Amino acid sequence: MKTPEFLKKPYSMPAGLLVSSAEIFGHPAFTSVGSLRLFFIALGCDDEEAVTKALCEWLKVGRKFPTPADIRDLIVAQKTTSQALDASHA
Repeated sequence: MKTPEFLKKPYSMPAGLLVSSAEIFGHPAFTSVGSLRLFFIALGCDDEEAVTKALCEWLKVGRKFPTPADIRDLIVAQKTTSQALDASHA
């Protein structure tokens, strides 16, 4: 399992959003960097922008703390929508 590159930065927007989401949704705080890293490894996406967009969308529409699968589903849906828009403009 590979740690996403964006988690190796001094500040990671996706990590910050996920930690904030835990507080907003009343989820227990991450007690270690390892558990935070594991969430993103399970997510399986290295695209920092896509992960950030999906987490921001979850904050708008989610009713509970997201699982990696929840965020992955949003990333896939966003890519599908983007590809459909690109195709319609071609």
